[in-house]
Formats: sequence, structure tokens, C-alpha cells
Amino acid sequence: MEPGDTFGEIAVMDGLPRTANAVALDDSTLILIQRTDFLPFLEREPRLAIHLLKLMCERLRWTSELVEESAFMDGPARLAKRLLILASLHGRAARVGRLELRISQAELARFLGISRQVVNQHLADWRRHGWIELGRTQIVIRNAEALRAMIAEGARL
Repeated sequence: MEPGDTFGEIAVMDGLPRTANAVALDDSTLILIQRTDFLPFLEREPRLAIHLLKLMCERLRWTSELVEESAFMDGPARLAKRLLILASLHGRAARVGRLELRISQAELARFLGISRQVVNQHLADWRRHGWIELGRTQIVIRNAEALRAMIAEGARL
């Protein structure tokens, strides 16, 4: 997530326990909005309701995509796809043609629902091929095309 992003909207809307937890990787300031305050405000501001519906639809599409990836793509393709998506959303250009992403292998593994050891094996193999560089908590993508080819191959299974 990025500064200004919201989370916890499901619990605010339905009043049930939260569906997920969040851990801040950097110092953060959070604003907590109670359901008892939010619902009356939402009734007075229909544009906010439309914005919230769009946000929930966006997250539902994202979740559906993750489920489809789990069902129809092999592990290396899923890892390559998520790595490219995360790098495009949260990475920074290291040099021409290279994207640097600050993320640990353990975080990637948790995100994909696979073991850190499996992530490590694939990343080490990709490093040997020269597709990526690995740091302690960073991954530099040197050859995005090779990762895209891996995605295409893994999606055919």
C-alpha cells in the first residue's frame, strides 16, 4: 500500500471482524474511523459511497486475479508476475531498463502463499540467468522480458 491508501473497509461496512491484518514497513500515521461515525457520514455523502464501491470492486478484481493465478499458473510464473506488478507499482528505476523493488523474500512468499525456500530457489535461479539481482531486502529486475516469457509459459499449464 502507498501513503493515502485505505484499508479495513469491509469491517467498517459490514460490522464483522477484519478480514486481514496490516504491518507497516516504515514509520506510519494511521487514521481510525469508527463505523458508528462513518455510516452516517456515508449516508450524507453519496459521492463517497460511489468511491467506496469503486475501491471495493477494484480489490475484488485484484483478489479474483490472485485466485485465478493460483489455479491456472505454476509457481515460477506466479512469482514472476507478482514481482513485475509489485515493481511497477512500488519499485523505482535503478538504471535504464532496471527496476528496483524493496521487498524481502519472506514478504514475497507470504504474499503468494508459498514458502520462502521456494521463492529463494526461483530467485537464485533467475539471478544465475542474469534476470535479477538480489540484495538483503531488495530485488533488481534486469530482464523483465525473461520474466514475462516465464509468465506466458507458466500460464499455459
